[in-house]
Amino acid sequence: MLESRWSRRKRMVKFWRWKKLPSLVMKISSDIEEARSNTSLVTLGIVLSMHIPKQVEAFSFVKQGTPSLIVGVDEHFKKLRMSILQSHGGDKASHFGLQGRGGAGKTLLAQMLNNDDDIQMKYGKDPVIWMTVGLDAKVSDLYEKLGRCCILDNGVSEKFKLIKNQEEQRTFLKNAYAEKKVFLILDDVWEKPKYDHHDMLYWVDIPRGPGSATLITSRSKSVLCKVQAKVEVVLWLPKEESWKLFCCHAFESGGALLTTLEELARDVCEECKG
Repeated sequence: MLESRWSRRKRMVKFWRWKKLPSLVMKISSDIEEARSNTSLVTLGIVLSMHIPKQVEAFSFVKQGTPSLIVGVDEHFKKLRMSILQSHGGDKASHFGLQGRGGAGKTLLAQMLNNDDDIQMKYGKDPVIWMTVGLDAKVSDLYEKLGRCCILDNGVSEKFKLIKNQEEQRTFLKNAYAEKKVFLILDDVWEKPKYDHHDMLYWVDIPRGPGSATLITSRSKSVLCKVQAKVEVVLWLPKEESWKLFCCHAFESGGALLTTLEELARDVCEECKG
C-alpha cells in the first residue's frame, strides 16, 4: 500500500521532532542546573549577610544648632561657662544645673556651652557628650549611646553590648568612665517617672572620673539638689528683650509696627511672660 504524501510528511515531522528532542532536553536540563546554581549563590549570600554582625558606628561630638538671634541669656552663659572652666573637682566630678520653667532658655544655654571652644579645649572635643533625656526617655537608649562613645576602647564597647541586665550595664559604664575626663550634658531631666524604683539621675549620672563635669537642665530644683549641683536659675526675659525676640519671629521686618498692632503684640508678650 502506497503511503500518501500527507502521511509521509507527518512521519518525517514526527521523526525530526524526536531527533531534536534530546538536544532540547539537554538544553532545558542545562538551564535548570544553571538556575539552581545561581539560586544557591544568592541564598548563600543572604544567609551570610544575616550572620555578619553590623558594625556599630562610634558616637562622637555633635555640634548643637543654635538660632542666629539670641537674647536675654548672655549673663547666665558667661557665669555658668566660667564656673565650668574653673572647676577642678579633684577626685570627684562636678555638677552644674540649669533650672527654669519650660521655654525659659535652659536648652539653648546648654547648647551654647556644648559648642563653646574653651570648654572643648578643656575636656577635648569628643568627651563633650550631649544627651536629651525628656519625660519619655528609655534608659536602654541612653546607655546604648554611652556604650558606643568613641572615647571608649573598642573592646569595652563590644563587652557592653553583651550585657543585658540594666543594673549590670550601669555598673559596667561607671567603671568604663571612671578614669575618663568627660563633660556630660543631660538636657531636660524630669523627677518622674521612676525606673526600677530609681529616678533618672540614678541611671544616667555615669561619668564620675576626676575632673569630669555634668550639666543638667531641669524644671525641678529637687532633681538638681540630689546631686548637689551648682544651680543657675533661668528667669523670664526682660520686657524689652522679650519684645525684640517676639518681633524677630513674628514679623519679617522685625522693626517698627503700626501703633494698634504694636499694642496688641505687646499684650501677647505680656501674657506669655517673655
